[in-house]
Amino acid sequence: MSQAYRPFLLDILGPQFYPDRREYPGGPPERAFDVTGWTLPYQMGVRAVPVTAPFEAALKRVDKAELPEGTVRGEGNGFILDHAVLDSFKAVNRLLAEGYRVRWATQSFSAHGKNYPAGAILVSGSGIAGKVRSLAEEFSLQIEAGSSPRDSMELKPLKLGLYQPWTADIDEGWTRWIFDTWEFPYTVLHNEDIRNGRLRKAYDVITLTSIPLRRILEGHKEGTVPPRYAGGIGNQGLAALLEFVKDGGTLITLNASAELALTHFKVPLKNVADDLNPIEFYCPSTLLKVDVDNTHPIAYGMEDAAAVMFNGSPVFTINSEIEKSAASESSALELKVVARYPGSNPFMSGFLLGEKVLYDKPALLDVSFGKGKIIIFGFRPQNRAQTQGTFKLFFNSLYYGPSVSALKSKDRESARTFPNNQG
Repeated sequence: MSQAYRPFLLDILGPQFYPDRREYPGGPPERAFDVTGWTLPYQMGVRAVPVTAPFEAALKRVDKAELPEGTVRGEGNGFILDHAVLDSFKAVNRLLAEGYRVRWATQSFSAHGKNYPAGAILVSGSGIAGKVRSLAEEFSLQIEAGSSPRDSMELKPLKLGLYQPWTADIDEGWTRWIFDTWEFPYTVLHNEDIRNGRLRKAYDVITLTSIPLRRILEGHKEGTVPPRYAGGIGNQGLAALLEFVKDGGTLITLNASAELALTHFKVPLKNVADDLNPIEFYCPSTLLKVDVDNTHPIAYGMEDAAAVMFNGSPVFTINSEIEKSAASESSALELKVVARYPGSNPFMSGFLLGEKVLYDKPALLDVSFGKGKIIIFGFRPQNRAQTQGTFKLFFNSLYYGPSVSALKSKDRESARTFPNNQG
């Protein structure tokens, strides 16, 4: 670290501690211009270990960083991919597109003397051996041959829609780039596409990126743009999305767009951040710790804790009034918490005032709604395409709903055995 760029390395590899500057003594914090916490190891889900004393090591000069060589160990009709490796999703998307069978193990198991966790990716099909060898080489994957366990979820080729408002949303653009990079097939949906309805015939999953509710519903004001670009999805689009979920579709709401589910779908959650002033709670684009239930399929491949980007994000609590109303109507609505803030200070990098507001609050929820699902993210899992440490939560969500919906009735009871940490 005896170099001119030492401060820069510390800046990107270590945590930020943004100063507590107030507009006036005892007043609210000054508003931050941009992100206050950007620590790259936290965002990318890797460890950076500072060394504070001299040491000796047998080192070898590296002139060019090379990815590890991909390997396939063993022979057979079935192979196992590591769910924890992000590029496994590129392989999965290729395999599904070419008609191979892809599943997730729903219980830990052993094969050929090796133990695998729940979520291990199981692939099979005619000609699979040659295909996995080419994928291992291309994406530097370590793939093992192995027999398939009995307990598994079948993945379906994605029929994915991504909502794109005419108001030019940055979060949607980054999400489109991620889908392209990891080879997720998708169709861009505009306001008219959603208002036209019959969404379930064409899509299994629809994603709303972090877009404020008003912009989703109203869009550009009439007269400010050509007519085809004016307005939003409106009440007609809301009704179409509701019908989509009730008929078995999966709606994924990221960050700000969660308000649509809370306000119009009567999901029994409340955003308590709306009721707090900045003197009580202020958390501008900060990296926070969440505890993750990695036995739930949405969190397969994750560690039991993660750093999430809280950026204009909601803070959820159970809305008891709506919960009672739903119960009285015998509504088929069930909440499962996939990730929640711990019961202690979750701060990791940036700035956080009023940390107790977050204690034990759910951050990511799986909501069964009618025949379908609403997956609600209270943070940005794909913020600026940098937060690779939480990409898996988002990617898993794309496959999860359609896979559960496709289970045969005899398998539905086992699907309900995933922990229901109702929050």
